[in-house]
Amino acid sequence: IAAPPIHSIHSMPTIIKQILKERPRLRVSLQSLSTLELVELVRSEVVDVGFTFGPIAEAGLTVEPIFESHLCCFIPRDHPLASRKRITAEDLEGHSLVALSAATPSGLAVRGALESRNIQFPQIETNSAPAAVEIVRAIGGVALLDPIPVLDRRERDIVVRPFDPEIKMTAF
Repeated sequence: IAAPPIHSIHSMPTIIKQILKERPRLRVSLQSLSTLELVELVRSEVVDVGFTFGPIAEAGLTVEPIFESHLCCFIPRDHPLASRKRITAEDLEGHSLVALSAATPSGLAVRGALESRNIQFPQIETNSAPAAVEIVRAIGGVALLDPIPVLDRRERDIVVRPFDPEIKMTAF
């Protein structure tokens, strides 16, 4: 099994638990990889299955959607935008924006959404959602992230708000 690091930490343990419940004698190997590496290993049949967010358009791969989510803004509780019910792309002007790198599906989607509204690209990029949350905590910025992998972490000093335009992410 292959999955990006954030899913390896937050989603895959529960999935592996369910798999082993149904097939207790099965041996499982989990590889924590970037989406690009994951797709290549699935395509070359080094791993049997991969879980990631799309879009994935790779010839020779069977891709099945599992669920959808929408990117949200992660904001320190004392940030000026924290009191809003929904954050728009225009609201981000003048604030330090943290996003995943353009090498990730969500990072690419963030850039597309911002570019279409002539909003400046993220000031800070990382390949790690937990790192993005910690950067937001340290600098008082705003991160645009998929909330699913971090929903089990109850951040007392970070609030999560919907983002407009909606940036839909499909898990495969």
